[in-house]
This record gives sequence, structure tokens and C-alpha cells, in this order.
Amino acid sequence: MAITRVTTDGITDSAVSTAKIGANAVDTTKIGADVIVADDIANNAITVSQISDGAVTTAKLDSSIISGLNSITKSNTAPSSPSNGDFWYDLSDYAFKFYDGTTWQLIKSAFTATGGTVSDAGGYRYHQFNSSSNFVVSKGSTLVEYIIVAGAGGAAGGEYATGGGGGGAGGVLYGSTNVSAQTYAITIGAGGASVTGSASNAGNNGSNSTALGLTAIGGGHGASYPNNPSEAGGSGGGGSWPTVLSGSAGTSGQGYAGGTHDSSNNSAGGDGRIGCGGGGATAVGESWTTNGIGAGNAERGGDGGAGYTWLNGTTYGGGGGGGAADWTDPPSGGYSRAGNGGAGGGGNGRYISGTNNAAAGFDGSANTGGGAGGSSFNGGLSQAQGLNNAAGGSGIVIIRYAV
Repeated sequence: MAITRVTTDGITDSAVSTAKIGANAVDTTKIGADVIVADDIANNAITVSQISDGAVTTAKLDSSIISGLNSITKSNTAPSSPSNGDFWYDLSDYAFKFYDGTTWQLIKSAFTATGGTVSDAGGYRYHQFNSSSNFVVSKGSTLVEYIIVAGAGGAAGGEYATGGGGGGAGGVLYGSTNVSAQTYAITIGAGGASVTGSASNAGNNGSNSTALGLTAIGGGHGASYPNNPSEAGGSGGGGSWPTVLSGSAGTSGQGYAGGTHDSSNNSAGGDGRIGCGGGGATAVGESWTTNGIGAGNAERGGDGGAGYTWLNGTTYGGGGGGGAADWTDPPSGGYSRAGNGGAGGGGNGRYISGTNNAAAGFDGSANTGGGAGGSSFNGGLSQAQGLNNAAGGSGIVIIRYAV
């Protein structure tokens, strides 16, 4: 006899698979209301790619979902008497927020800013300023993290037979602050410019850097014989044998002092003809004390103080290394080396042996705030005064925020 009806009781489990159902054989008109409910659908069984464009409309959504969407307040000021779980779109700040029962918490802000060289890494957007410009926030507000580095101190001119002190690093400021829609002027400080070897040229301090209402102080220049003392700054310049011995102070919260020479002889009894290290962002420059550098009385120039390593993994604000000049004093064979620049762009000092040689130290690295390396004034007067002594490194500003 003819089959007029097949019930689900007459079909064994798994007897009908999707492979046995023709394309479009079953549509919504053939499925009774409430036949398929959410509990019948396995987790992740339906993906976005399986839903046709326009298949889901507001008419097909539960009314409670639509009600929740319509309850978002859009205004310039926070809603009065909010309840826990309420939503608010802040028109003045371009920000979506929810109320946690105590305060409005940010969900997402439409933040837009321009200025400097822009790059993205590790979930952050970076704005790097190597030269003066503007950081322009055109929409929204957010928390930013920053580093502000000033220009570093240069090396001084001098006369023969001693090493010059290293330049102090530019001051370093870092932290976090909130920014909002406005223009923030960014000023990048230049490093202390090079001077000729004349003993009347005292050297140049670095220039200040400014950003976000804060100012990092330029580094102080190093000392040199006979009458060019070091100067204070973001970090201070290093002292030099035999008449301008003192290193100078750094600025509290930005850098450290340059090293000081105590005028003692070297361990073999000869003059300590070296310059001390310039101060860095996190450490003082090395000093000459009790016949040498450090506990081992090393016969060399003083190393510059170390800089600060910021959130991008780069180190800024290293002090310049001191120069060295043995002339004809013991120990025989001269000093082992000049002072090394501190990590963070500090320039190395120079050491030249013999009585008719002179050489300038090395410049601090650009856009690091690294101090200049001290010279080796180890020739006759004409050689020493013919040098173009090292310059300090320029500053930098970097601003970053989460994206």
C-alpha cells in the first residue's frame, strides 16, 4: 500500500544525514514555529560565514535585545542616576562607557592624534619626534606614556697634556599623563655644539626639550685645562686634571653628576692626566680618586654614567667618557684607554700617547641625549688648539598609547 506519512518514530537515529537532503529542500516555511530552539544547536555549529547578508533583521531578534540597544544614552554629559550596567556614548569625548555601579568605565575611545614619525608595535602606537614639531590630538582623550630627553653637553677646548672631562647627558623625564583634543608643542633640544681647542672656549651646554607641559634640562659641558670648569645640567659635566677638578651636578629626577678628579697622582707616581666621566640619566660619571679610577686604581679616563632604558627597549641619556693624555709621565707606556661613553648614546673619550699628538673625543649620538667624549690634549699647544672638540647628542621625545 502507498505510504502517506512518515513520523520521526519511523526513522532510526542518524538514518538521515545532511548529505541525503537536497540543496534548498528544507526552508523556513517547512519548519514549524519553535521546532528548533537554541538548546538544539551545538556550540559553534553556526558561524558568521553561514549566515546570508540581511538574513538577520531587527524583526527576528528578541525584543529584550532591541530594548538593550535602544537604552544607550548619547550625550555630552553623563546620565543622571545611572543604574549598574547602563551604557553611555560620550559625545564630547568620542568614548563608549558603561556604569559599574560606582563610576563610568571606558570601553573604547575614538582617539585620533598626529605628529612625528608614527609606528605601531606590541599593541601600542608610537609618535617619535627627532625635531621640533606638534603633537595634535584631533579627537578624544587617552592615557599616554612618554619620554622626554634634552640635548647633551659638549666637550670644552683646552691646552696640551691632559684629558678633557666628558659632557653630561641631557635630562631624561618619563611617565604617563592624560591628553585631550588640543595641540601640544614639542621642542627638541640641540646637543652642545662643538668648539675649537682654544683654551678660551669653555664648551657648550645642551638645550632643553619640552613636551606635554614638561621640560627636560640640557646637559652640562665637560671641563678642560687650564680654566674651563664643567657645568651643571640635566646631568653634569665631568671634571679634569689639574685645575678644574670638580664634576658638576645633575638635575634632581633627570640625571646625575659628572665625575670629580681628586688631584692625586697615578699609582706609579705620575700626574693623573685624565678627564672624568660625564653624568648619565641613572648614574654618576666615574671619578679619579686615590691614584686612579675605581677600586683597582685603573689608569684610564673616567667612563660616562649610564642612561635610562625606556619602554621601547632603547637606552637614552648616557654620559660622555673622559679623555686621557700621558705626556711623558709614568706609568711607562701610558694609560690603558680613555673613558667609554655611558650606555645611551654617550660619546667615547680619546687617548693619544706621545708628545706631538692630539685628538678630539667622539660626539654623543643624535637623538639620544648622549654626552660628548673628552679630548686628548696631548700634543704641543698648536695641536691641542687645532682640535674641533666633540658635540653633545640632540634630544628626543616619544609618546605612545594603546591601540
